[in-house]
Amino acid sequence: MILNEIIAWAKSKLPDWQFNVVVNLASNQSVDIDFVFDECLRHVVLGGDAKCECDLSACCAESVMANRVSLLEIKDIKNVNALAAISRIKFLESGVSVVYGDNGSGKSSYSRIFKSACRCVGPKERVLGDVFSENCGGESSAAIVYRCGDDVKNFKWSDGSSNVDLAAIGVFDSKSASVYVTKENKIAFTPFGIDILPRLAEICDEVSCKINDKMKQYRIDRIKFPDSCAKSDVAEWYGKISGSTSSDDLTLNTEFCGEDDEKIDRLTRALNDSDPERAIKRLRGVAERVMLMKNSFEEAYLHISQEGVDSIFSAYSEYCSSKKARDALSMFFLDGRFIPNTGGDEWRALWVAARNFFDSAYGDGAFPLGGDTRVCALCQQDLSSVAVNRFEQFEAYVASDVEKSFLYYEKVYKDKILNLEKLAKYSIAMYPVLLELDDEYSRVFSSFIDEVAGVANSVMDALNRGEVISVAGIHDFKNFYFEKLKRDIEQEISEYVGISDGEVRRQVIAERANLEARKILSVNKDHVFEIVQKLNMKAALEAALESAKTHAITRAANSFTEKYITTPATKSFDRYVGILLGERKKVVLEKAKTNKGVVYFRVKLKDMRLPASVEDIVSEGEFRAIALACFLAEIDQSREKHAVIFDDPVSSLDHKIRKSFAEIIATLGSDRQVVVLTHDIYFLAQVLAMAKTKAVGVSEFQTKQLGNKFGYIVDGVPVSAMPLDDRLNSIELKAKAAIAAYSSGNAVEAEALSSSAGVFMRRACEHIVEKVLLGGIVLRFDEAIHTGVQHFEEFGLLKINRGDISMIVEMMTEYSKYLHDSAPASDVVTPDPHAILNDVVKIRDWRREFKKRAVPSVADSS
Repeated sequence: MILNEIIAWAKSKLPDWQFNVVVNLASNQSVDIDFVFDECLRHVVLGGDAKCECDLSACCAESVMANRVSLLEIKDIKNVNALAAISRIKFLESGVSVVYGDNGSGKSSYSRIFKSACRCVGPKERVLGDVFSENCGGESSAAIVYRCGDDVKNFKWSDGSSNVDLAAIGVFDSKSASVYVTKENKIAFTPFGIDILPRLAEICDEVSCKINDKMKQYRIDRIKFPDSCAKSDVAEWYGKISGSTSSDDLTLNTEFCGEDDEKIDRLTRALNDSDPERAIKRLRGVAERVMLMKNSFEEAYLHISQEGVDSIFSAYSEYCSSKKARDALSMFFLDGRFIPNTGGDEWRALWVAARNFFDSAYGDGAFPLGGDTRVCALCQQDLSSVAVNRFEQFEAYVASDVEKSFLYYEKVYKDKILNLEKLAKYSIAMYPVLLELDDEYSRVFSSFIDEVAGVANSVMDALNRGEVISVAGIHDFKNFYFEKLKRDIEQEISEYVGISDGEVRRQVIAERANLEARKILSVNKDHVFEIVQKLNMKAALEAALESAKTHAITRAANSFTEKYITTPATKSFDRYVGILLGERKKVVLEKAKTNKGVVYFRVKLKDMRLPASVEDIVSEGEFRAIALACFLAEIDQSREKHAVIFDDPVSSLDHKIRKSFAEIIATLGSDRQVVVLTHDIYFLAQVLAMAKTKAVGVSEFQTKQLGNKFGYIVDGVPVSAMPLDDRLNSIELKAKAAIAAYSSGNAVEAEALSSSAGVFMRRACEHIVEKVLLGGIVLRFDEAIHTGVQHFEEFGLLKINRGDISMIVEMMTEYSKYLHDSAPASDVVTPDPHAILNDVVKIRDWRREFKKRAVPSVADSS
């Protein structure tokens, strides 16, 4: 089964989302293109869902008949040529519906509606109103009732409108005949299953369009780098970023800090400096001064760190304690008997000076009495015993441990105060060095200096107030920055060292270019990350677009169509051409191309010795027969057996081809609806005869003109195409109507009806000769004369006697007096309707007797 092959192929070869579409199409389910688009993207991003698993056998079997389309009725016609508004046709759903009409009776107006509403390969025609009427404007419209599967539907047709169901109905006319033979044409009907692949390809194309529209939302506006860094590694990296670029890679190439900015300045200076040696000397001087500043910072840190601040307040506390102890001892030794401030700082300084003087004069240990001399160190007079005692008392006081402790802590404290005073003015000493540094380092070190001065002043203020408070010290002397600065200076020196070398210079230029490019990307960091996101989505869309390509579908469709369409279509064409043209068959149908499973065919002459086109060689009748073969081969490919419509299909065909085509019409009507519009009475008769032979249902209509309106529909066919019984019934009705008209005094109508009945009687006599007496062995529109004993016995020719011939000759003579062709005579008389009724009865009685008559043997007849 075709569908099973396609399902198996799709399951093994197609992406999940396409296979799921195939399942929906095979199940006759609607396809939501937006949902398919989402499924396609999800398949690409997430790797797809599992393929659908379902039993398609039931839906496949049902689908063959489920969507067959056939016409039920056309009505409510408005503003279509000069068709009467009350015109309507009810079609036979299965079988042959024949619409006969003379030229200009409105038949072509119905055909124009069908060609507009259904499928016709000929050029689209405008459907106009009655251009000769004052009220010719307005929209052309009609109501078309049709059956699609089990559903009866109504379509409000207007000129230019279309209906997907009615497009399944094929229409053949003279203009489409030219297209079938002279142009490449696609097979409009394909076996169920194969049509899934072209539809899948169309859906994939729609998905591709939506993907392309979606991709427009992710248009990338790239950053344009200046010439100085346009060819840098970073710029090249930026040009190659994609949706898969890692975040680490993005961060690495978009991070930029102040150090990088300073490096750009350094590299620029190095590249622009005309005297590298001088620059190197300057940088080394800066390095030396920086190291001195580092040492100074380390020293300051010792004093202003938290430990240093704590030691200052500790020294102050020790100083205060030792002073208090000394003052207490002074009161004990000196007990207020001496000059005020004796034992104070000034006095102590005087005492120390005297000791130093005596030690220099008499040697160590002579003070305070001057050795054996016992003289005063100041006035150099002999000391009395009281004075000697006092001097010894003073010396014991000064030499005590309390005094020594006081002196020690006093010195420690004053040293720390001296350091604090220096640190309070620290920035003045460091300012020249700061001016030589880049802004980043200058800010960091200035901050440290300000912090040092701030802590020093806070401590001094507290000490001046005699307070011991909690002051936070400095936690770091910026050693990290000193080390970094040292490396930067060394790096810059190295840059200067090799700057005159060409290769080194190129490396420096490249490094600066990369830094400049990175600086640009850092400013546009959000934009760069957004580009990656867009590229990621774009990559997904491109993958989806690749997934939606139809190459595999087209190849598979071509393979299936070659197997199930090309070969059957060419065989069908050959068969129909053989039926219609017989030995005159000079053409073949060959595949011109295949596009997404749709096969295009063209008609070619075969066995040509010189290049020529079909229309240059074949006759007009052969051309029409070839076109009919193309159309028939096309509709043969449809398993649904939709309705087909033929508009004057046998124009230019000879009697042989007409008969063959009439048989094809009857054969088609056995399992589908066939609508034939024709003005050819003989072809009409052949269609009716063939339909009767094949037991195919027939509905008959005529188009009539009444006044200035056309297309009035009358059931039945012209009398000339009726069987004998129907003809006699029609003649009888006309004769009775004529008698009634005479009775009512309407002589004109009565004569018209009588004349018409007389003409039909003449034609009925001809029909009796052809169909009753001769049994259809010889027909005026048939090329064959059926001879042989079996034929004579079969058709009853052996039953004919002189009485039969006499009756027919008598009637034909009688009704030949009246008008029965298109050349009226001046002395035409009107037949008597009562005589016509009598002759009708006579013919019926004769026919019943003739049918019952036994067939004599051949020997008796001789």
